[in-house]
Amino acid sequence: MQIIASIFEYLEKYDYEQLVMCQDQTSGLKAIICIHDTTLGPALGGTRMWNYDCEEDAIPATELANEKLKNSRVANMIILGAFVELTGAVTLESVVGALKKVLPDYRHNLIPLNRQALEIGIELAKGI
Repeated sequence: MQIIASIFEYLEKYDYEQLVMCQDQTSGLKAIICIHDTTLGPALGGTRMWNYDCEEDAIPATELANEKLKNSRVANMIILGAFVELTGAVTLESVVGALKKVLPDYRHNLIPLNRQALEIGIELAKGI
């Protein structure tokens, strides 16, 4: 029962609505999916996947977002920053520029926070 209580404490601490844990023994997949809000339905928009050689290599994006930025909702941007660094598919400036285009004006105040999260991800990926 202590493990279950700890899970609910984690959900409350990081303001998650749902936590989904799954595994596939054939492929070796182990996944934990944390969902903040299902108001608009059960979709998992913005989901990112990455394969790791071992569990210790996974980026603790939610914990880093909470510890460094005090906002778990930018964990996805930390992951995106790591992707930017590891793949070179786009630049940091192009991602920030895209945010300016797609976010409504009243949300532009969130761009500096998102940039900080991207930079954290980029720095983490440099160590991989």
